[in-house]
Amino acid sequence: MKNEKNNEKLMLDFGHIPNKGEFIEAIMNEDCIAYVEKRTPTPKEVAGVIRKAGGKVVLAHPVAYVYQDNFTDEDILKLVREMKPDGIEANYLFVDTNGKIIDETDKWNKFAKENDLFVTVGTDFHRKEGVYKEIGFTNTDFKLENEVIEKIIKNISL
Repeated sequence: MKNEKNNEKLMLDFGHIPNKGEFIEAIMNEDCIAYVEKRTPTPKEVAGVIRKAGGKVVLAHPVAYVYQDNFTDEDILKLVREMKPDGIEANYLFVDTNGKIIDETDKWNKFAKENDLFVTVGTDFHRKEGVYKEIGFTNTDFKLENEVIEKIIKNISL
């Protein structure tokens, strides 16, 4: 059902009823009346918001940055220095697009210790390009000692 007032306004502004593309070009693009700038906050800005809300900042799955975004270890160190997280998701198994499980938990636990970050554990379930990853550590030998689990719980408790 069309709104007659909208039709009147469109006829007044355009001289005809525009198609969606024409409307967007004329109204919503940069320098147009309904344009809203899209802005993505930086990791440092997001960390500040989390801290202001009383939360703890954790850099999630750095291994994914390496294998998905081509970050180097130096890139991740720079990110850590900029956002100053409290912790890092060091205990994380990455599953690539071929289903290969990549375990760099030792590397990221060492990184955490060297950079005075507590460690967390986590798994994700993402769908990308038709690839479904298993959630959790199902079908792996990955285990955390009880003392590590207790320390993680203590570190993330507010």
